[in-house]
Formats: sequence, C-alpha cells, structure tokens
Amino acid sequence: MNRAEPVEVLTAPVKDDERRLEYSAYADQFDSMCELIPAYQENIDYLLDIVGRLELPEAPKVLDLGAGTGNFVLALHDLVPSADFVHLDSDPAMNRVAKSKYKEKGIEKVEIVEEFMQRATFEEDEFDLIVCVNSLNTAPPQDLVLKLINTWLKPDGKLYLIDFGRRQRLVDWTWYIFSNTVRRFGPMRFFSAFYENRQGLRQNRNATKDQDKGLMWLHTHEEFEKIVTSAGLVIEVSTTCYRDYCDLIVAHKGAIPP
Repeated sequence: MNRAEPVEVLTAPVKDDERRLEYSAYADQFDSMCELIPAYQENIDYLLDIVGRLELPEAPKVLDLGAGTGNFVLALHDLVPSADFVHLDSDPAMNRVAKSKYKEKGIEKVEIVEEFMQRATFEEDEFDLIVCVNSLNTAPPQDLVLKLINTWLKPDGKLYLIDFGRRQRLVDWTWYIFSNTVRRFGPMRFFSAFYENRQGLRQNRNATKDQDKGLMWLHTHEEFEKIVTSAGLVIEVSTTCYRDYCDLIVAHKGAIPP
C-alpha cells in the first residue's frame, strides 16, 4: 500500500511566537475543565451514538486526530474494545496525560504519534474510522488536510468531524459554565474550579486572540460543508453542536479530487 504524502505547503506549522494558545500550559487541567462543560460530554455521546450504529469490522482501526488527553479514544474503547487505536497529537504534555490514562485503563492497542496532522504519513486506505474533534481549525490548509483524511480512510471508512467554527464569546461561556456548575455542584465549586483552572482560562482567552488574528480557522456551517465535500468526502450527517459554536459532520470516503 502507498503512503499518503504529508501536506508539503505547510512544512512548518504556525510559529510559536505567532500563536498565543499553548496546549501544554493546561494539559493537566484540561479534563477537570471539561467536567464542568456538559456540551463536551454531549460531543462524546454523539460519537458513541453514531459509532454504535455503524457496521464496523470486528477489529476496526481507528485514528483520532488531535486526540488531546485521549477522552474520545477512552470512550470508543469502552464501545469497541477490539479496536486498534492511533492517537495523534503534536503536544507532548497532552500526550503524556493521555498515555497515563491509557495505562490506567489497561488499553494496550493504542499507538501514540506525536506529530502535526499536516505532516502525518499514514497508509492509503488504512482506517475504518477517523475522529477529529476541534482540531482541524488549528491545522491549515484545511482543504488539503481533509484530502489526506479522505486518502487515509478505507473504501467504506467513516469520518466523525467536529470543528469549532465561530468566534469564542468568553462572557457567554463563563455564564454557561457558572450556571451549570452552580446547579450541579453549588457556587463554591465554581469559584474553586475558576482558581484551579486559571491557566486553562488564560489559554481560552489566548485562543480568542488567535481567532481574531486569523491563526485559528473560523467558518459558517455552510462553509464547513463546502470544504468537506470539496475534499471528495460524502456527507451523511450534518448539524451543529457545542452550543452552536461547532459544526458536526459524519462522512464517508469518496473520490479523491486531483
């Protein structure tokens, strides 16, 4: 089988002195932050519902692009324990946290690849399922990355894709997290979480600055659908999620455009 070539036009991702968001700075706080965001768990629930209805082979090969601390791999392992997983993320701190969680859970069939998705060199027709959640917006040029994803899918392979496409409104998110945390755990939990996760909150502010500087891709739902189909992928499900900040698409492999 042939290896799909990495995206040559992006030999160097965005320089560190350009991008303010530092994933390593809050890798140890990421999971505790996500626990306070019901919409994050909803994204995992959507994945489990969709994958649970797919006709995957007995031992599917699954790739998670921008896998972070491994929460989506962990959830899929519970659903499909026979799967072989590839966890790809460029951030060493995120990968360290994920590796520890995989070890604790006893997941042995998972390969951690520390690389940018633009530079990945997987085989053509290698994966039964590719998952990419809130990572594509940080991986330009997105149209060429989607073509790579299409190449990596097996003929009957599926893509589960979520992307953060709208400008992040910090006041809106703060109120959302505050109201949900107070309702579930009481007000003191919110203030303690605010202090414990202050580095993560700082990085969220940095992400908004990166969006404003054009370093993170913003898009409408229609623009998102268009770029997916232009990569030759065939859309099966198309909707919004994560409080309408994100777009969700399930697609299958299609003819790869020249």
